[in-house]
Amino acid sequence: MGKKYLALLLVSLVALVVLLSCYTKGGAKHSHSFYFWKTQLSIDSTEAKMIGDFAVQHFYIRYFDVQWSSALKKAVPVGSLEISYPFYYRLENYTPCVFITNSVFENASDDELNELAENLLNKIARIDKEVSSLMANYIVDKEVQMNSNNWDSTEKVRAVVHERELKRLDIAKNEIQIDCDWTAKTASRYFGFLKKIKKGIGNRQLSCTLRLWQYQNQGLAGIPPVDRCLLMCYSLANPKKIDIENSIASYDQIKMYINAKKYPLKLDVALPLYSWAILFRNGQFKGILGAADERAYLENKSFYLAMDKHRFQVKRDTVVADTYLRYGDEIRVEQVSEDELVKIADLLAHELDLDKSSRVSLFSWDTIYIKQYDKEKIKKVYGLFD
Repeated sequence: MGKKYLALLLVSLVALVVLLSCYTKGGAKHSHSFYFWKTQLSIDSTEAKMIGDFAVQHFYIRYFDVQWSSALKKAVPVGSLEISYPFYYRLENYTPCVFITNSVFENASDDELNELAENLLNKIARIDKEVSSLMANYIVDKEVQMNSNNWDSTEKVRAVVHERELKRLDIAKNEIQIDCDWTAKTASRYFGFLKKIKKGIGNRQLSCTLRLWQYQNQGLAGIPPVDRCLLMCYSLANPKKIDIENSIASYDQIKMYINAKKYPLKLDVALPLYSWAILFRNGQFKGILGAADERAYLENKSFYLAMDKHRFQVKRDTVVADTYLRYGDEIRVEQVSEDELVKIADLLAHELDLDKSSRVSLFSWDTIYIKQYDKEKIKKVYGLFD
């Protein structure tokens, strides 16, 4: 009887171990992330539902850009994030992101870069406080609404809850990301700048974006002095060139780059989820018309003549997105199809050296872009990495 009991117990323990193993494997999925690249931070109820639908756990939020001003002969911040209601989502996990043009590292002196590092960190800290305050107010409003009948002093409770949320959000701040397409020429100056940023952020991690050419040519590009890199699998060509098919990305383009040896830093990965229309006049680049749906051009036959694949000729003068279009202008509509996006995701999931703490991100968070894709295909892109 004792032996039977022992055998049964052993079988039960083995089954439990297997069950826990399967649970751990299935539960330890890659973090689902999105890039929030709009200049105004607000999430309405429709977007909040989308966050739940795609199980988004993290956002990279663009705080501001830094570019070189030829007129001022100095690096200047531009396009700072504005924060406003409506806000229907509790931002639990996000990474501030700052884009810096490579021209800054081509032109700024060492002293100017030291000053820039200090100013950048101060500006991030100020925006951090604004975002945290907004999030705290959101939670306060929710709790006051739910418990208003049970509290004697609403204002006192508001203050307590607000302070609690600020502390919680301060603890949650664990990373800063710098986005720059550095070159072999500017690598040493950029890496020196990153070291200064790293020294100034305490226990927070520092990450930076990594273009595919930098991933492939590690000897030429160098390895940045950061904790982790995010591999950008989009923006692979110059959109200003008229003789290319798609400057955003394609499976064949990306496959050419994914042949490097293991990258020495922890990798996250980002895939494209956006579209735009590129305007040319007499063969010359004239501008980007913003988000674009090719079906709209195909259906509007009175204004656009379909030419080669994804290209249209303007038939009548008109205005689109505050841009004047003339008869004869050419428009190239660019977007990665949902099927090709899935194909790219499958390639990256099999070829990149990712671990379970790696984030899988889509660029970028905007209902205009998201609604152009089948919801299940977006879920499948995330699922291929799990």
